Amino acid sequence: MGVCRPSPSAVGAGLAAAGGAAGAGGGIVGGGGGVAPPSCVEDGRVKLRSNATCVEGERKDRARHSSSTILRGATLSHAKCMLPLLRNGRLASSLLWVLPLLIWFYIRLTKKTVMFDHSNIAYRWAYKINRDPNGTILDSLAYVHMGMVESLPNGSICAVFQGSESNYEGSVNQNLYWTTSSDGGKTWSKMEVLLKGDGVALWSPVVLSESGRVWLFFSRSSRRCKYYDRSRGVTRFSPGGDLQYASSDDSGLSWTTPQTVYSFEAEEGMPKVIANKICVLSTGAWVLPFWREPGRTCPPKRILPVLEYPQGSGGVLISGDQGLTWSVHGRLSTPETWLIENTVAELRDHTLLQFFRSKKNWVYQSTSQDMGQTWSPPTPTVLLNPDSKVHLLSLPNGHLLCAFNPSPTKRTPLFISLSRNDGNSWNALAHLETDSSKSFSYPTMLAFKGKLLTIYSVMAVENFRSFCVGMKVAILQLQGSQVQIS
Repeated sequence: MGVCRPSPSAVGAGLAAAGGAAGAGGGIVGGGGGVAPPSCVEDGRVKLRSNATCVEGERKDRARHSSSTILRGATLSHAKCMLPLLRNGRLASSLLWVLPLLIWFYIRLTKKTVMFDHSNIAYRWAYKINRDPNGTILDSLAYVHMGMVESLPNGSICAVFQGSESNYEGSVNQNLYWTTSSDGGKTWSKMEVLLKGDGVALWSPVVLSESGRVWLFFSRSSRRCKYYDRSRGVTRFSPGGDLQYASSDDSGLSWTTPQTVYSFEAEEGMPKVIANKICVLSTGAWVLPFWREPGRTCPPKRILPVLEYPQGSGGVLISGDQGLTWSVHGRLSTPETWLIENTVAELRDHTLLQFFRSKKNWVYQSTSQDMGQTWSPPTPTVLLNPDSKVHLLSLPNGHLLCAFNPSPTKRTPLFISLSRNDGNSWNALAHLETDSSKSFSYPTMLAFKGKLLTIYSVMAVENFRSFCVGMKVAILQLQGSQVQIS
């Protein structure tokens, strides 16, 4: 099931027995390796201490770290002691920019050994673009992105993504494609067209399997958002438009006619976009995170609130009747950065935690105490972010997983980290990709029969221009793993 809190039966016994020995890698900022140094605020100054603590409750934790491991062993709770000072006063504007770069340089210089046993990870291609030695594409697609992986009622797994024959996003022939696997992701069927845009771009598929039915959510571009790209000499679409869905009662063999959930015309013609899974709450309600993203030509600048241009704003769509009706909640924005590609998870106390991609080097977050009706003002977390999508997944025992790029500038490496305390601190679970010559981005996770599958986009650079390699799937074998999540 594609939920933020999957049932134990969907995950299997192996997942309940998997997870934390990878925590041997230590507490981390942005994944694994380097962290912000522990600090205390005293007389208005920040003091870095090797054996001191910021609060009484952290003494036992600090005792496990010597003065020689300040950066390597400090936990995120220590780093958070700096945030009140960083978010206020003149120090904020400078340190919030400098700190993530220092952390990243430290990781790169020390090259800390990966603490996870990678023999538990298998890699497969859900779809790989076929090129000859000269780089000429030999099959139909030149561009694939925004992957989603989900289990189907018939016991198989599907991988869905946007793609086109043109080597850039937003082309007039950008459709939705899919491939399936009947052996837990080891092998994948031939790619097929799932839904055609008929001359307009289709974006960001989100799949939910619930009660024997499969829902496919996506964005359909508005023709008003078409523009001419002079750099490429082509006509293309800005991301988003109408939020729509289709459903299937036969595991994807046939689909209903798409219906609009939230129209482009709502809110003065603002494009709507999605990127992450629906969070199925403990109450049974669905929470679909989305954001409003102004395009090149839509909507006109004059009708937008100043704060929302050009950043847009994030929100959620909530349905209490399995998609029959929806209500809109939240206009989360900040003048500092855009907040897009949001992801939602339900915590053990039923608080909802929402993470955002940002341009400020950090993942941003907001919380809701009333099941998504209202949200707190967005604030930066201690997880690094290079302006790229992240994904949150809540496990049956209440622990959280986050798939993200722990870098302030690059979409590599790609990590999965684990939190046992509702996102207050994170430990490395797996370093999925570490190749600095490529980018690995837009991860989406699925817990399935004792395994954790993560699909993500792989891109490379040639002649100073990036190009798509394909949609890759990492299969983390949790059953019998040294890592304990229970």
